[in-house]
Order: sequence, then C-alpha cells, then structure tokens
Amino acid sequence: MNRNCKYVIALILISTCFFYDFTLPAKALGDDVEVVLDDGAIKFITQNTKATTGIRYKTTGFMVYREPRCEPLKVQCDPSLKGKLAKLPHLTQVGDDIDIGNGRVETRFMIPEIEVSTALENLQLETISEGDVLYLSAIFNIYINGNDTGIRYYDLQSIRNAQPWANPNEFRQYYDIEVKYQKDTYVRYVMRKEDGSAISSGQIEYPYPDIIGEDDKEWPVGSEITFTLKKSVTANDGTVYTIFKSYLQEEGGEPKFVVEGDPDLNPKVTTRNFTVGLKKLDVVGIYRSDKDEPGCKPGDPDCTPPPPPPPQCEIPRETGAARSGKAMDPIVSASVLADHPSNAPYSFDVLQGIPTSEHLFTNAMARQYLFQHRFVERGGICTFDVAVSQTYILTWTEMGPPAVEGGPPTPMPMTATETRQETMKVKREYRYWKIENLEIYQLLRADVTNYALPSGGVKMAPQGYTPPYYAVATNGGIVQVPKPQTIALPSETVPGTNARPSLPNRLSQFQTEAEQSIREVQVRNDTLSFNGTSVMNGGTVEKAGPSPGSIPEPSMTANRMLYADRLMIERHKTNRRSASSQGTIYYGLMPNAVNGGDDASFPIHGINPVTVHTPTVMYAAVSDDEAHNQKTQPNASRAALILERPFTVALPTRGAHVNRPGYGDRDYAKYMQAKQVQFPFDVYRSDGTFVPKSTWISIPIPEAMSNFYLPVWVDEGEYTVLFRSFAENAPSGATTEGYANFDLAHHAATDAIAVEVIGRIYDFHVTDVLDPSWELVFRRQLGSKEPTGASYWTGLNGLDGAPRGNHAPYRLPVAPGSHPSKGYQHFAVKTGYAFKFDLKTKGNLFGPADSVHIKPSFYFVDKGGKRRQEVDLYTHTPEKLFLKIGSKEDKLQREVVLHARLRNIAESRIRSTADVFYELFEPQLSLSKSQYVEQWRRLAEEKTAIGSYTDLMLPERLRLFIGPAASQIPPSVHAARAEASVQQWYGEFNVPAQVYIVPKGFDLSRQFNFNDKAPFFLKDGYLIVNFDIKTIRNGRKEAPHLQYIHAPLTNQWQREGGRSEVNLPSGALIPLRDGDIIFYYGNRSSLEDYQVGGTH
Repeated sequence: MNRNCKYVIALILISTCFFYDFTLPAKALGDDVEVVLDDGAIKFITQNTKATTGIRYKTTGFMVYREPRCEPLKVQCDPSLKGKLAKLPHLTQVGDDIDIGNGRVETRFMIPEIEVSTALENLQLETISEGDVLYLSAIFNIYINGNDTGIRYYDLQSIRNAQPWANPNEFRQYYDIEVKYQKDTYVRYVMRKEDGSAISSGQIEYPYPDIIGEDDKEWPVGSEITFTLKKSVTANDGTVYTIFKSYLQEEGGEPKFVVEGDPDLNPKVTTRNFTVGLKKLDVVGIYRSDKDEPGCKPGDPDCTPPPPPPPQCEIPRETGAARSGKAMDPIVSASVLADHPSNAPYSFDVLQGIPTSEHLFTNAMARQYLFQHRFVERGGICTFDVAVSQTYILTWTEMGPPAVEGGPPTPMPMTATETRQETMKVKREYRYWKIENLEIYQLLRADVTNYALPSGGVKMAPQGYTPPYYAVATNGGIVQVPKPQTIALPSETVPGTNARPSLPNRLSQFQTEAEQSIREVQVRNDTLSFNGTSVMNGGTVEKAGPSPGSIPEPSMTANRMLYADRLMIERHKTNRRSASSQGTIYYGLMPNAVNGGDDASFPIHGINPVTVHTPTVMYAAVSDDEAHNQKTQPNASRAALILERPFTVALPTRGAHVNRPGYGDRDYAKYMQAKQVQFPFDVYRSDGTFVPKSTWISIPIPEAMSNFYLPVWVDEGEYTVLFRSFAENAPSGATTEGYANFDLAHHAATDAIAVEVIGRIYDFHVTDVLDPSWELVFRRQLGSKEPTGASYWTGLNGLDGAPRGNHAPYRLPVAPGSHPSKGYQHFAVKTGYAFKFDLKTKGNLFGPADSVHIKPSFYFVDKGGKRRQEVDLYTHTPEKLFLKIGSKEDKLQREVVLHARLRNIAESRIRSTADVFYELFEPQLSLSKSQYVEQWRRLAEEKTAIGSYTDLMLPERLRLFIGPAASQIPPSVHAARAEASVQQWYGEFNVPAQVYIVPKGFDLSRQFNFNDKAPFFLKDGYLIVNFDIKTIRNGRKEAPHLQYIHAPLTNQWQREGGRSEVNLPSGALIPLRDGDIIFYYGNRSSLEDYQVGGTH
C-alpha cells in the first residue's frame, strides 16, 4: 500500500547516513541513503559511487533489538553480546542498479514483511506500538573480485580489521541506528453459523482517513480497538441467528480469548476490546438459530421427534501422563593450539610457548543441537443423550356386557399401542497428546577469546553442518465426536390377561442399544517428526492417541566442524605467560517452537591458556685477525683487531634457546625485529660510512656477517664489543638477557665480545748506502742530494701482502746482485759504510717514552754460499785492540741526525710532528707551543744517540707523525690524535771499517801470538747484518709490544715478501734468514777508499 501526507509508514533514520557498500581504498562521504518500512517490509535505497577496485564490503542485513548496545568512546561494539536480538540476514536487491550520472548508481534492496514481523515476534515484541524505538546494526560481508568470501561480520572490530580500509573509523555509524517502528494491520469481523458456514464478514476500518489517506483503512500496530458484534442477524432465508460465542484469531493462529454465553447476560460476548498486533486479525462471532419447531408427542405417526441434543464434551484436562526430554547441556569443550601445518617445520606447545607471527588454530566440540520438550496427555469425557424409543402393542381381554341380557359378560379383546421413549446417557472417554513445550536449538557458532588470537578472539561458524530437520503441528485434539441418533426399537406385543398390561422394563436394553449406537470419539495427537523419524504420531485414531517417543540424544560435532586455523599471533603482542582463554557457544532457537524459548549461549570452560614467547638469540663473534697480530704476547682470550684492517662481526640468528618444542638450537631470524652491534671505538662500515664510537649499528636480519674497518686513530688496548637483538614483539624499553631471552619477561638478547685493538710495524726499507759504489743507485748524480727514489724493501709485497709495485733487484738483503747498474751486479758493501733505513708503525707509539728496538746480529757465509754461521765481531779502538763488539768493554755508541742532508725530510713535516706532539702532551710541557716547535726543529738537526752496534733504540726524536690529515678524517675525530697514529722511524747502521770476524763464541782472548792476519779470521765471504725489530711502549724495553719478525702468530717480514735465499751473480745460492739486511764484504773495507764514510 502507499502512504502519503504526514502519516508515513517509514523507519525514520535518526543517526548518521547508512551506507550500502564502498570500494577500497577510499570511501565517499555524503552518499544518499534512505531506509523505509512499507507495510512492515524494510526497503533500503542507496546512492553511491561506483566500485573502482576488486575489494568491497556490503551490507547484507540487519540485527534488530530494543535497547542500544554500543558504549560511547569504546572501539568495539558487538550487539550479540548484550542480550536478545533478532537477525534479518537477507537483504535482497530489487531490480538492477540505476545509473544516475556523475559516476554514481542507485540501488534498491528490501527485507520482506514476513521476515521483519517474524523477527519481532522472536523478540517477543508482538505488542509493539507504532512510534516505538528500535535499534538496527548492520551485518556485513566482503566481496573480492565479485566473489563472496562467505564470512559475515556482526561486530565493529571484525569488519574494521577485515581489510586495510582507508577509513575504518566510519564503520561506527552502522551500529545502534535509532529507528521508529511503523506498520498497519488489516482487521475484520467474521460472523459464522454454529456449523462453520459464513453469514457475513467485512473490514473494521480505521476511523481517521483524513490523517492517513482516504484509501487507507488499516490500523497502526498498537492501536486499541473496541468493536461490537451484532447480537442477532437475519439470514437470507429469514432465519434469525443469535450470537452465543466470540473469539479473536490471528492469521494462521488458533482462536484466542474465547467468550461464550447469553449476550444479554454477558455483554463481552458481543463487545470485544483488543490491541492491534503484527498479524492480520479476525474478530469472530458464532451464531445459532433461535427458530423453534412445533412440538409433537413421541409415537404420533405424524410426529418427527426433534434431533437429540449435541454431545457435551468436557474441557480437556491433563490426565497426569507426561513425557519430558531435555538435552540443554552442550557438553562443549574447546582448545587453542599451535597450527602445525602453518608453522612447519616447527611444532610448538602453546602451554610452554609459541612465538608471534606463528599460527594457532581453535577447535570446539559440542552437541550438534540442543532440545527440551514436554508432552502432556489431555483428555476428558463426552456425554451423549441418546433417545431410545419402543412401541408396545398391548393386548388384553376385558369383560364387556353380556351378549344377552342377564347372561355372562362377554370377553372383549382389547388392543392399545403405547410408545416408550427414554433418553439414555452414554459416555465416551477420549485422550490425546499435546506438545506443551518444544524448543530445538541449532548450532550457530562458537567464540573463543585469547590474548594470542587475532584481535583477541575468533568466531567459528560450523563447517559442513546440517541443522536438524523437524516438522511440528499443534492441531492435536478431538477430530470428530459421534452424533447421536434417535433409536426406535422394533415394536413388541405385550399380552395381558384381563387387564391392560404394564409396559415392560427394557431400560437395560435401551442402554445397550444406546451404547452400541455411539462410536468412540476420534482424536489425534499433535504431530512431531524429527530428522525423518516420528516422535509424536498425529494420525486420527479412536479414543486415545498413541504415546509419543522422545527426540534422540544429540551427537557431538565432528572434528574441525567448529574450527578456525591459520590464526597468526600478531607481531606487536608482547610476551605473556599463560594468557587465559574464554569461550562462548551459541545455539539458535529454530522456528516453530512451542511455548517459549530464545537463542541460547553457554560459556566454554576449561579452554587451555596460551603462552606467547617470541624468541631472539645473540651468539655473536668477532673475527680474530691472528694473521696480522704482531704482539709479542698475544691475548688468546680476546679477538685481535688490527688498525687499518677490515674485520668481521657475526650476528647469527641461529643459536640455543629454551629446550621446548619449536625452540632449542635453531634459526630465529623469523622472529627478530632488529639486531645491532656497538663498538666502543670509531669504525667504518664496509660501504665507507663512518660510525662514531658507542653508536648502535643496525645490521639487516638476513646478514649473518657484517664487515667493518678499524680506523688508524683508535687507541690500542682492550675493549668489549656489545651485541643485541630484539624480538619482533619487543616493546619500547625492552629488557635484555644474555645470549637469548630464555625468560619471557625479556624481549632482547645480548652478547659481549672481548677484543684487543693492536697496531702494526711494517715497511722497513734501506733508503741509502754510503758506499761510493752505490751512490748512483740512490742519487740522481754524483755529489747530488736529489734522490732517485730507489730503496730496498723487505720484499716485493706491501703491508698486507699485496704487491707493493717495486721490482727486483730492489728488495732486501742488499747483496751481490742487488746493484742495478751494469758491471756492478757482483758488488757488496765495504765494511765501515753506513746504510740509512726507516720503517713505519701504527698505533699508540706516539708517546715520549715510545721507541723502536733493533737487535742486530751478524752471520758469515762463504762466497760459495756454504757454511752460514753466526759470528762475533772485533774491532780496534784507541783504548783496546781487538775489542769485542757487544762486550762489556764495548762503549762504542752510534748517533743519528734526523734532519740530515741526504734524508731529504721536509722541514714542514718536522714542524707538523712537533705541533702534534705539543697538542697531545701540552700539560706535560713547560714551553710555549712556538718555543717547543722551534726546539724540536733544532734537535732534529743534532745528533741523537741510538745505542751500540748490537743494541739500537730509535727514540722519539727520530720519529715523525705521518697519520691522516684533518681533511682526511671525520669532523668528530681529534685531528692531532689521528695524525700521530701513524709513525715513521728513521735509523742508520754500519759495522766498523776495521772489523775482524770469528765464529760465534770463538774466544779471541785465548789465542796467543796472532795479528790481524791470523788464519782463524773469516774473510773469504760475506758478513750479513740481521735485524730483529720490535716496538717499545712507555719505555718498557723488557716487555716489547710488537714484533716485526718473531711474533708468535705472524711474521710481517715474510708477509712483505722477505726472501729465503739469494742467488749471487757467481751462481752461489745463499740461504737467508728473516731480518737479513745487508751483505758486507768479509775482506774489503772503506779504509781502501780515499775517505772513510764515502763521498756522500
């Protein structure tokens, strides 16, 4: 029907606009929506923007309830948790989308009136009135590329979190929508005869057409009506019928509120007061004729006896027999366990621990349905009045007048007919079974909540579930009552004698005949079949309906019927021990319940807790650069890090954790948020990025090893490198535990590695030989100080063993064959001539008491390369002939001038070194900076004592700083410290010009009567000078710091390519030792030349 004017049957939307569906990623605000209720059917019209992507949500129905369910300021709203509600799950589109332009379409939907009214009845709102407030909340589903995902979303958080919506907060407007209820109901009166035939009927019209429209005569729900039925009515045949009973009857329902009696004595028979409900309603009056037939006497031939009165049946009452059945305990259990297939290859025990980003499954077992019923037997007695008659022919003889006067009386045969009619009472018992209560509940879903579950809980709709099927009819009662008939027994002659005989007493026969004439009352039970099996037979039977059975006990749900898997524990959830679980199982009351019942829910007890424990490990390591560790006494408990060398740190994601299923010794990269290393000194990353000390450096999780470079300015010494890793669920301020977070209270694992930063000693080379035969090797021309740039290096390799770039013959030792000039290849060096050398160090050798210690030793080998042996040297002094070099009497001291002419050291480098030293040690110095620098420059031009022929010490005055300049280092680095971190040391050495060589240990003092021509002096060969080179820190000569050659773990001489043998031009192959520097002639001296010390 249509409504117009002001009185509109509409569901008035009071809250914000209600949207039908939108597409990702954005939702257009301001879409036009209309929700109306036309004749009790919800009609839903929306105008919105066309979908642009494959994912959208859709409103498929509504939940209806009487009171608001959502609380302000709360992010969750689940109407199903706060009392009874009705679901209208089927929103049906009417017609196709209508294109209204501008990329928008109009779509129409509806929910039929019967579904709306049924829902309100299930809420026991049959007495709802027009204008009463109801509340609606939307039921959503999601379509992906046009395919329904099959999941219905009833609560706010579920639809918010279902997809990454652009504006999830806008879903709140779809809950607790306040509406006003409006509906009209058709009401009529019906007048029937006692036998059920119609007399007349008509609509009871709404009396206010000016309000609702002239064509609208139905009544708003909740209206109160007083209607008076006619007391009597005349039929077309002139018969007058008078009301004796009335009642109310809803469409499809049984008569209600029956009133019987004389309308003059009980006006409620005609005047009915009632309230309009949701269904069409009839006001029914039952009428009987008051037309009287003329009486007659039984037995009269022309008399048709009136029909017997109708039987009188007692109102049915309970007989006391009953059948009850009940299975309302769901016997439910549930569990939250690790989803092993999704977590493969690892299996976890959730009671002991399961990490975030792993998966759970939930499973519940319960009865497939619940029920309760009560069947009662009702019955009574019907009493029948049976008219039984019998006509008797009476014969007898009377004495009449004599035939002749005075004669005897004349017998006169007499005949009379007399009918006897009796009303006999016949009783018939009846019994039938009624369904007093019937409630059958189908399984709806099971909800389980636990901290570890997504969004804190999961709803499990049954999968592969078929609800029980049953059919019920509540039409049990009397089907047919026999109609009594008048019984006329055959006439009987009753002979008499001389008097009229009395009528015989045939009452027992009358009773027998009456009993035989009345059959049993036909009855039927209510009908109930369950899953195809009859529980209560509703077939028509005589006298008593068969006893009913019972609904069978429900079986348990199959495994995985109430099941949800692949439930990932969200990564942001922190560790929690034994997080408790709760659950609720829901059953829905199925249609056609009898007398009561509502949807039911039951708590699920005994669900196991879940322990969330996300593991992380840190079993770190730092590479030990043993191959470059030149320490005299290496520290085996610390990894060696070498200045200006790369090193590697290992931050593996594998390691030992708690001994529980799924944990143990394994890789934990999956669960790590970050892993970091912190150095207590500056470092460079492998890509050249500078990282200041005490900075936490993040390492990519998949990167097990990370390479760094140690700057040269880092102080030598012992340090501890810190490592840590964070579990993916680590909160801000997470606490730590060593190696692994064995205790779930911690979310980070740490490790600490002891390291030692160590310097270098390297790049020893001979830069000049003062023998005139070698001058042009090192000088551009005779008498010039300009160098050729040639020098003799340890070998052909550089600091770390890579080719240096020099070539033969420019490598040590300086020996026959080392001279590059043609004709000089067989030259060695005459004794007495000095050679200059320098070498470099890295590290903390910049202090005033730091030095380089060189221990010369001497060997002799014959010209054929045979019999290399260690030797002692002797020389003459003014005080002593044949003074043993290195003996206690040896007081000879060597001296070196740093800034000598032939060293070609730039004065700026000397001043820079002095400047740096002053800046580093200013508190210990008494001079001003300029005074100190000038003093340093002056001392560089003076001789500096370096020790004896057998024990050299290069002090700080023979040292220059050559570390990186300020322009080559990060701004945060101390420039002076960086420049001082690399040192170059300068030295000079020779053997005396007049030297006498004897085997080691040969005691010259025991020889008698010899001179310098004595045959035991070794002459025909070469004197080899060998250096053992060490560094001294803080003046601790007894505890050398670094070793060039004899470190326990490495040999820098060999790394730089030191030779093991040398081929002389003569063809002799001479074995070498590490540290061999120069070959002097065994039998030639600088004294042969015009000037000791040469020309340069």
